[in-house]
Amino acid sequence: MTPSELLAALSERLARGQSAAMVTVTGCSGSAPREIGAKMLVFEGGETLGTVGGGRFEAQAVQDALAALKEGAPRNASYELEPRMLGMYCGGRVEVFIEVFCERLKLVILGAGHVAEKTAALAAFLGVPHWVVDDREQYASRARFPCAREVLVGPMETVLKRLRVDADTAVAIVTRCHGFDLRCLVAALGTPAFYIGMIGSRTKTQRLFELCRRRELDPAGDPRVHAPIGLDLGGRSPEAIALSILSEILMTKHRATGKSLRLQHETHAL
Repeated sequence: MTPSELLAALSERLARGQSAAMVTVTGCSGSAPREIGAKMLVFEGGETLGTVGGGRFEAQAVQDALAALKEGAPRNASYELEPRMLGMYCGGRVEVFIEVFCERLKLVILGAGHVAEKTAALAAFLGVPHWVVDDREQYASRARFPCAREVLVGPMETVLKRLRVDADTAVAIVTRCHGFDLRCLVAALGTPAFYIGMIGSRTKTQRLFELCRRRELDPAGDPRVHAPIGLDLGGRSPEAIALSILSEILMTKHRATGKSLRLQHETHAL
């Protein structure tokens, strides 16, 4: 594949919420299978596009790229194309740079009402890629969610199962009724999402948790579950609720305390 084709494929995959690593040959000496500038894309799961030389060398480069993806950090790597290293007899040396393209925070918003609209707008302002799902076409529209990666119409719990929810994904359940909340919560518990937030009162939350326990699920004991959703920042407008939701998601993602920086400074000064 040409470099432009690889970049187009990378852009397409990133738009779909997938992570990828680009392996580029940056140096070579002796007998090497490819020239400087040769590129290969590596996706989660090991799928590749392009080539940097094939054989055991490329297989090792794929493994190194997958390790870089897991760490979320770029790296340099070098390979001796000799029998004692890779079982190869080329006798050359290849150096590569592995660039990582991954989004360390993604947001799935279940529901497309007023709170969802403001939450998506704030996510866009913060640069957080987000997906919006609702079963109502008149609400789940590109006009209401212009910056969403995708606006999906269908049963929310069913669509959630089709999305690429991973350990860098937050799920915000802000639907219009308790029945939808329950189905979405059950579906979200079955994902590896690091954060699962559900809007509603404490009374509603306790009731839905009890219904989950009847299904042998324990959201109350799951540290990923934040219900009622958000931090206590005050304010009841959709905008204020959206701020409390994104604040809690960022706090959870970065393992922060949510405390005033002034108080933290005073603590360190003691």
